[in-house]
Amino acid sequence: MKIYVQYNSEGLRDIEHSRTKPANKYRLLLLGDSYTEGLGSEYPETWCSILKEKLNADSAMIDVINGGFIGSDPFYAFQLYKNRLVKYHPDHILLMINFTDVYETMVRGGMRSEERRVGKECRSRWSPYH
Repeated sequence: MKIYVQYNSEGLRDIEHSRTKPANKYRLLLLGDSYTEGLGSEYPETWCSILKEKLNADSAMIDVINGGFIGSDPFYAFQLYKNRLVKYHPDHILLMINFTDVYETMVRGGMRSEERRVGKECRSRWSPYH
């Protein structure tokens, strides 16, 4: 089974979003790893897409940005937000983590480990970030 995957100009598996948030919209940024990115699923089947659909069932007042990225952890998500996504001015950020994020942070050790790791992974999609 083939799954069609498309990325926007930020390298995110999402539609293009305006940097300027419309005055009548609430903007929600979702950060996380491959589960948030939706790897292995068609875009309408990802939890981010389903959340967006449910939040906007009555009216389209919530702009949902999928900032999920394969291999991400809380430290990578913070760097991604700080260096690439802050310009979208989200009203709220939802960070999805799982046990492996906690375990790997304990084993590797927080931000110092992240500084060594960033730049070695996913270079093709994030070259301006690295």
